Amino acid sequence: MGVLNRRLIRMIMSSKGQNLAIAMVVALGLMLYVAMSSAITNLDDAVQKYFTITNAADIYVEIPAISGSEVNSLLSVSGVEAAQGRVVWDVNFLSDQKADENQKITLRVISIPEDAEDSKDGMIHSLYFQTKAQTLASDDEVFLIESFARARSIEVGDEIKIQYAGEDHALKVKGIVSSSEYIYLMQSEQSLLPDFSNFGILYVRESFAMRSIASNGQYNQVLLTVRDSFDGNHESVRKAVEKKLEHLGAQRVYLREDQVSSRMVQEEIRGNKQTMSIVPVIFLGIAAAIMFVMIGRFVRNDKVTIGVLKAMGYNNRKIMTHYSLYAVSIGITGAVLGVILGSLMSVYVTTLYATESFNVPILVFKFHAWMLFAALGLALVFSVTAGYMGARGVIQIDPAAAMRPEAPQSGKHIGLEHTRFWNFWVSFTEKMVIRNLMRHKLRILVLSIGIALTFMMIMIPIYLLSAFLDMFEFQYSVMQRMDYSVSLNGFMADRDLVRSLRDYDEIDYAEGRLEYPFEVENGYRKKATTVIGLSPDTKIIHFYELNTMVPMVFRPNSVFMTRGLADNLGLRVGDPFVMKPYLPDREDQVYKLTGIIRQDLGSNVYMPLGTLQRDFFGEDAVNGAYIQGGSDVKDVLTDARSVSSFMSNEDLQNAYLDFMQLTYISIGMIVVIGMFLGVAIVYNTVVLMINERTVEIASMRILGMRIGEVFSVISREIAVISGVGIVLGIPLASWALAGIGAYFTTDLYSFATKPQFIDYVYAGIITLVSIIISLALSYRKIIRANFVDALKNQVS
Repeated sequence: MGVLNRRLIRMIMSSKGQNLAIAMVVALGLMLYVAMSSAITNLDDAVQKYFTITNAADIYVEIPAISGSEVNSLLSVSGVEAAQGRVVWDVNFLSDQKADENQKITLRVISIPEDAEDSKDGMIHSLYFQTKAQTLASDDEVFLIESFARARSIEVGDEIKIQYAGEDHALKVKGIVSSSEYIYLMQSEQSLLPDFSNFGILYVRESFAMRSIASNGQYNQVLLTVRDSFDGNHESVRKAVEKKLEHLGAQRVYLREDQVSSRMVQEEIRGNKQTMSIVPVIFLGIAAAIMFVMIGRFVRNDKVTIGVLKAMGYNNRKIMTHYSLYAVSIGITGAVLGVILGSLMSVYVTTLYATESFNVPILVFKFHAWMLFAALGLALVFSVTAGYMGARGVIQIDPAAAMRPEAPQSGKHIGLEHTRFWNFWVSFTEKMVIRNLMRHKLRILVLSIGIALTFMMIMIPIYLLSAFLDMFEFQYSVMQRMDYSVSLNGFMADRDLVRSLRDYDEIDYAEGRLEYPFEVENGYRKKATTVIGLSPDTKIIHFYELNTMVPMVFRPNSVFMTRGLADNLGLRVGDPFVMKPYLPDREDQVYKLTGIIRQDLGSNVYMPLGTLQRDFFGEDAVNGAYIQGGSDVKDVLTDARSVSSFMSNEDLQNAYLDFMQLTYISIGMIVVIGMFLGVAIVYNTVVLMINERTVEIASMRILGMRIGEVFSVISREIAVISGVGIVLGIPLASWALAGIGAYFTTDLYSFATKPQFIDYVYAGIITLVSIIISLALSYRKIIRANFVDALKNQVS
């Protein structure tokens, strides 16, 4: 082992605490990177494989009615490989549990072809069985989706009951299945979150669906797969299908990526990939900055040694490599720890995805070797850069000049020393603190920036928690003030619907609405969304301006749009846009956007009810209602035959609170990581301060100051610097949060919440706690410091 290598080992061993703290910063960054990247890669790979083995549809067609021959005619469209018609309808699930007495539980009945119940037989969206594949032998046998069955403890062989059009049907569960079509099980985009207990999927034989549910023996949905030769050009096939079905009044023709479940999965994958491209850079950047400062101090303190090494024949490259290897050793140690911890954590995250968030039965943990090399590569790039940048001072050291002792720095007075206040009101230790702060401005700046970054890292999860709660509160208490949102089986006259609902004593207020999917276009940009028609004097929906939260008046000529949708279409207030109806014999209409509103969850266009009725649906037509009333309203809605489904705000709130339990755990972990980051930054900086001031500290001890008093001087300096760091951290955190809000806003959700004063207070308190912990850890350094050697080495 060479001389420099032995010296390197001594350097590493003499600063074990600092090195471990920096290595843990590297490890935390790479742990998050490996864990989340591995889990997201596993999820993405499993989803794509799941789509392949179940022959997932590439295009979906929702249509009022279509015959089998018309379905087959779609095979003539260029690019279409296979077409499959099916019946899809929501029915009531009849529960015998007392807790479900006032609950409307919905099962979506989907027919499966009797001659092809597997992808090998050409079935599109074939079912996935945990055991051997099965078939339905009779009309009273069904398959039940696994999420709903697990939530309600339904097993194979159990009998369930459904109700459609006032008729009850007793059915036997033949098998528990999963489907690539419902990886994320939501009834609609307006559902916000999965509700496994109250919504599920029921697969029945086509003969049963045609006999009991379908209208005139016709399908109401078509699944299409596209030829491989048209890969990447599915949109042209979609347009051709849409044009061919125009005369039948296709309500909606959309690609797989616009299907609710697939869209939610892809948003999760996209969001996490974006996050993972930022997180490791932040952590490794902070670690590199600390290593840069440490190595720079080593070079300054080792000036004589470096001069001797140069005199002995070592060139600049070898000496710089020697110091750079110190940084590399820390980076590699952190990378190895990060990969190990990240791999263990990714098992948990992958399991969480497979069991709690998404239903992907083939999702399993796989270790990806490229992540190991990526993590090591990132660590090497940052550590080598920090090492060479910190060791640049070696080049400027001349061997002869290095042997001479440095001339002592000339002292300087600060302006306060000439004031009466300084002489009579400032204590001796306070004067020391102020002088040190004024004479080492660079040190103050570096530590302040480190504390500002810590404050920012702690503020982000606190803001996210506040934002999640505020998003739900705003959506379902401020903007939407109904107790129930009701969807009808078809269209009714608004006056008749409202009159019939208000006849019930349990209902305090009712208001009709029109809700229908449209394609909204602005030039080459287009998006399928739900358009909602409301009365101009609506008492249920309250609109607010996006940035100022000023109430907006919904006038008879108003056309409002949510932020995410407007951004996707490139629209601003005053711009015209086209609304294309999924209705036969209806012309496209052009409207002018009069307002962009705040809506944190989902994307919609809001129009006056009369305008929507006049242009598309006919006078007084509605297909839903908003209701205000108590829990007894559920009895009324459950028994109403015209009601297709309803959602209560109370149920949504309970589902959201269940979802937030996992969020609390995740955010708590991020806060702890942020605190550890703060401890690492402050601890390393304090240790550097102590090492650079051993002579000064020894002199204070000789003057009679106790260890506690010496530590008090350092603590006061850190307190002042902490205050400066937190003040700098406030605008830094605000800038970061604004970036997060803009970066992660989509047409599914929007971060419009502003950080509150109390969020900054919490972040400041947690930052101070991390600083106090780091000071407590560094206290041992003062106790163990060898002040005799420090004074011995001082040249008099």
